[in-house]
Parts: sequence; C-alpha cells; structure tokens
Amino acid sequence: MIQAGVNTVINGVINYFMVRRKDAHLITADSITSGNDTVIGHAVFTAVILAVLFTLLGFNAHRKHLPGVTWGRVGWLAVKNAIYAFGLIVILGVLWQKMFPNVTVGTFGAAAIAGLIAGAVSGITNYSTLSRLLGRAR
Repeated sequence: MIQAGVNTVINGVINYFMVRRKDAHLITADSITSGNDTVIGHAVFTAVILAVLFTLLGFNAHRKHLPGVTWGRVGWLAVKNAIYAFGLIVILGVLWQKMFPNVTVGTFGAAAIAGLIAGAVSGITNYSTLSRLLGRAR
C-alpha cells in the first residue's frame, strides 16, 4: 500500500512536469490517430513500463524466498503484467470516452489522474507478482 502511494505521488509529479506547458488536457480522444496528447495516452505508456519494472523489482526483492523461480518465468510474468496493464488502461479509456467525450482537465488534474493510474498499476502489479510467485514457491 505504501509503495502504491509513493508511486502515485512520484508519477503525478513527473507527469506534471511533462504537461505543465498546456492549460487544458484531454482525458481521452475519440480517435487513435487524433494526434492529440491525452492524459490516458501518457498513462498507458507509464502503466506498461511500471508493470514490467515492478514485476522485476518485486521478484528481485524477494528472490531469496523463491529458490525455484527462474528469471525466465519472471520475464514471462512481466510480459503478462504489461499486457494486462495496457489492456486495462485502454479499456478504461475507451469506456471513459464513450460516456464522457472530450472532457478536459487542468494541469494538476492531469497529473493527479496519471499519478492515480500509476499508483493503481504499481499496487496491482506488485500484488499479482508476489502472490503468483509465492504461491508457486509453496
């Protein structure tokens, strides 16, 4: 829980510095090829990177308790977590766009949304990784 909270703050601040030059930010856009930067568009990239990163870091932190788990198995789990994170964020973005088209937020709102998504992804990924790996070790 603490990790997800810290990650929410860190990624919110990082996203703030990425988007601070614009006043209004679309949460989603109606077309994949719109060319607009959106909050969810930034969050998808961040979610995939964090899913891989936290899978590998979670395993590395608990490696001494997982003698039978190999890096190959963890690499495959990292790919699965990245695909899950990508799909989840895209589905949420499509549903948001369908229900609330062309909603804009300010810079702090964009940073907060991206931070919350990053925090949720880090928490889910860490829980998923450790429960799967520790479940296999028993």
